[in-house]
Amino acid sequence: MKTLVRLLGWIIISNSLILAQSDQMHRNKNHGGNWLSTLEYLEEGYYQHAVHSALQYLTIEPKRYQLVQHHFEEIARTDAGDPNILVFADSSENYVRTPVPERIDAIVTALRSVIVDSSNHNPLQAAMLLAAIAIQTREPKAGLDVLVSVGDKVDVSAALYQFASRTEEAGFDEVSAQSYQHYAISHQGDPEYQPGSLLKQAELYERQGHHTLALAAYRQLVERFPNRLESSEAIYRQGRLLLHSFRDVVATRKLLQALTDEGSDYVSGPINLLLAECDIVANNLDAATERYRGLLAHSQTDWAARYGLGHLFYMRAEFDSAIAHFDTLISMQPGHVLTNDALDLVMLIESQLKLGHNHELAKFAASILLQTQGRIHQAEQARQGLLDSPSDIKIRVLFDQAAAFSARAHSDSAIATYVKIIENMSDHREVFTAHVMRAQLLEKGNQLIEALKAYETTLLRFPDDAKSAKVRLKIQQLRSTFDATG
Repeated sequence: MKTLVRLLGWIIISNSLILAQSDQMHRNKNHGGNWLSTLEYLEEGYYQHAVHSALQYLTIEPKRYQLVQHHFEEIARTDAGDPNILVFADSSENYVRTPVPERIDAIVTALRSVIVDSSNHNPLQAAMLLAAIAIQTREPKAGLDVLVSVGDKVDVSAALYQFASRTEEAGFDEVSAQSYQHYAISHQGDPEYQPGSLLKQAELYERQGHHTLALAAYRQLVERFPNRLESSEAIYRQGRLLLHSFRDVVATRKLLQALTDEGSDYVSGPINLLLAECDIVANNLDAATERYRGLLAHSQTDWAARYGLGHLFYMRAEFDSAIAHFDTLISMQPGHVLTNDALDLVMLIESQLKLGHNHELAKFAASILLQTQGRIHQAEQARQGLLDSPSDIKIRVLFDQAAAFSARAHSDSAIATYVKIIENMSDHREVFTAHVMRAQLLEKGNQLIEALKAYETTLLRFPDDAKSAKVRLKIQQLRSTFDATG
């Protein structure tokens, strides 16, 4: 009997110790911010507790932020791989959407609650985690909105700049441009980096084809930071954009003259190259020739000027002079970014002259000059007159035609032109490029199924082409997108 009583006593004591240890463990989870506790909460499905534990852990170990961010990003990629899952969408919005998995939904909800009531945790860390999750769920605008929303509570400038960089890297150019803009206008932003931020914003707008917005950003930079080197770069880029996209020679020359007059530190080479382009657009070809020659007289290794002069001779149908300048570039600077273009034109010129196609080549070169000058209607008429040319000229005419359509946002006409090349010139060595360009336009137009089929057709037709590796990668990317959506 005494033995039984002793045994029952030990059981009671042991249970009490277990309960005490369990209670202590949960107290540690709630208040200790232990990273292992965070992982246990996630494993057990206590997602709100996991968020609070992670933030508490960051209070103790702020240098471990990347560890926490990486883990939540992995969860976002796993749970929200389907593009139809909108983790940050307002549930009251009236449209059908794929239900959000419980885990990522609970984590986002808990982080949002921390921002609303930031008495226990750092709202900036919560906002940064939400922004990182938003990139993974392809909802970057929601991430930017979260960061901006806590700007009245904490300094978000560094987080904004980092977010701008990450969204740019992820291909979200529009949101990245907006993020750079927020950083540039923030009173918390570092004045040392704000001019570069505005320059980045303008560059992204220009890349997206938002030329008016890009011009506005360049002008804002010049007005706010007139004495910075970035301001000179912005003036130059304004001029380049006005010339290339608006064919405004007068405005471009005025801006470049302002750079010259103020004795800017901006180097004269790019200015004179752009002024030579102004001369070409204004059809003052002799002046452009002399400007290029002046640059080469100053420096024989100005390879951009060398190529520019060769290309000008090409457009003027002075083929021997064009070849001479291109050959100098090819032999002296084989690794230059313009060398492949020079080599391609030398091969075209020599092959067509050898075949006696001097007249057709001269007409084709003249059509390029008209397009360069922005004389769109005349260039189109010139191309139409070349559609019965020999195949090597005809295919270039069609490529130029497709490019002209794309530049005017006539994607359907551009795609139709590439289809014409594919169907009527299937044996030409450049047809691979037509397949790829068509697929890229379909993808850009969000016709993803058609784009995937176009890439697959390209790979089937040209499995051994040196450029097929990129096509394979694109097929894998698109297939993974469809696998995620089921």
